[in-house]
Amino acid sequence: KYGLFVHSDGTIYVVSITEGEQKIFSYKSKGTLLCELLIPSSMNIIRPDGIFIDSSDNNLFIADSQGPIYDGHSLYKISWKGQCN
Repeated sequence: KYGLFVHSDGTIYVVSITEGEQKIFSYKSKGTLLCELLIPSSMNIIRPDGIFIDSSDNNLFIADSQGPIYDGHSLYKISWKGQCN
């Protein structure tokens, strides 16, 4: 399952479950991988379905369609400082 977001600067962010780990991947607009960030398991995100960075670049949001089923949340807000830069 993947969630995709294209930033106004052209950077593409993908949130996914890969080999049991949940990660955020950042790509240049031409597809070159910039970095990947591991989402800490302590956040208890079950299935990251979507990703969005607000226009101020201060907050990243991750949608979790399965969170409420397992006593979690459907949306997580994370302080964001462009960690992939």
